[in-house]
Amino acid sequence: MVLEKISGHIAYQFEQNEDFFELGYKVLQRQKLDEVLPCIHIQYNLKDRLLFDVEQYETLAQIKSKLSPKKAIDILTAILRVIAEVGGNGFIPAEAVQTDKEYIYVEPASCSIRVIVLPIAAPIAIKDGSNDHRSWNKQLKDTIHELTENIPEDMSDMITGCLSQSGKLCDNIRELMPILEGLSGKLADESNLPENAERTELQLIHDGIYGNFIFYISKKEFVIGKKRDSVDGWLGMSPAVSRLHCRIIRRDADFYVVDMDSSNHTYVNGSLVMPQEQRQLTDGDRVRVADIDFMVRIVSGGNYATGT
Repeated sequence: MVLEKISGHIAYQFEQNEDFFELGYKVLQRQKLDEVLPCIHIQYNLKDRLLFDVEQYETLAQIKSKLSPKKAIDILTAILRVIAEVGGNGFIPAEAVQTDKEYIYVEPASCSIRVIVLPIAAPIAIKDGSNDHRSWNKQLKDTIHELTENIPEDMSDMITGCLSQSGKLCDNIRELMPILEGLSGKLADESNLPENAERTELQLIHDGIYGNFIFYISKKEFVIGKKRDSVDGWLGMSPAVSRLHCRIIRRDADFYVVDMDSSNHTYVNGSLVMPQEQRQLTDGDRVRVADIDFMVRIVSGGNYATGT
């Protein structure tokens, strides 16, 4: 099958050794799933061709960076729902659902998705966008990863773990649906926090042997250490600091420090923070990361920087 982009349309053309699955096409027409992008079946140069009108949409790849965590989870839920419905109809494989973020479409005003589903009887390779079983799985995993990268890591791991269980993918998706709906509700509650909670910022201020600098922290998790490509607050100037030393967690308007099993430990007001303990921070506290001391300031309406 050959994939082409033609003036506001996406076209999939069957090759000579590939058969258009007319029964599958009729099944899709009858299912009338809201998230499935309508298609037109035509003959072109004596070959079957499917046309999808995408002119009014943006791709998921284009708008992904603008999505809130809740909207990202809602979009993931919709994609997985389509996979479960299509894969469970008994006629078309789950791999008929196009899971590459470049070919998942979003209606800009409502942020609702439209997914391309091909009337095929078995996974096939698509030129300029391979879609055999192995490639399809990789595309799905990549899309899930991108849609879950802004939610808590334990929830992201649970989602991928559930989908990776033994058994049929469609059954795993159905088990996951209530979890995703609960997570969406939780993220909605967080987005409705009082304004002062959302705008609260913690500042870690160092004025000492390593000069003068400040970490401004307002995100839900801020990792501190000396592994430059894996931390938000880099402290590579000190050999005593571990690669991943500690992290600051924000819950509503409250902040907690967690030691990440560092070699030279984390202290709050001279008291040792045990590994993985969540120690709440208050304005005026003193935090020591190995041999680097910080003063804690908690303010409303900070500048939301993520580094020094």
